[in-house]
Amino acid sequence: MKSIYITLMFFLTSITFYAQNYQLDIKTSTANWKGYGEIGNFSQSGSILFKSGSILLDGETLVNGEIEINMLSISCEDKKLAKHLKAKDFFDVKKHQTASFILSKIENDVIYGTLTMKGISQEINFPIIFENKLDRIT
Repeated sequence: MKSIYITLMFFLTSITFYAQNYQLDIKTSTANWKGYGEIGNFSQSGSILFKSGSILLDGETLVNGEIEINMLSISCEDKKLAKHLKAKDFFDVKKHQTASFILSKIENDVIYGTLTMKGISQEINFPIIFENKLDRIT
């Protein structure tokens, strides 16, 4: 699989006033992924669940944040592929049950941060739509 695209939908709820700390609502938040093969038009998609997460905002400015991903929950319609993704030669979820994303900034509708999977960290960024309404961020 050459590349994976991830769509995340976060639902965070406010728990403080001033600089606001928002906790990830793991029951309503989703992460969808789509992987593409190196040859041909092969693609698969699926989802993965979050274990925890929070962000700290000062007004509309992101101060920091972290999201923990439950790697044991990775799924897709192709059960054989799901088993392969969980196996030792791919994500090795028995050994690496969680992954994390540490948010560093949001700028021009792009979120930046460090994704850590299998103990390997990589700086990544992706476009987002960020809304802060009624003490709920989506």
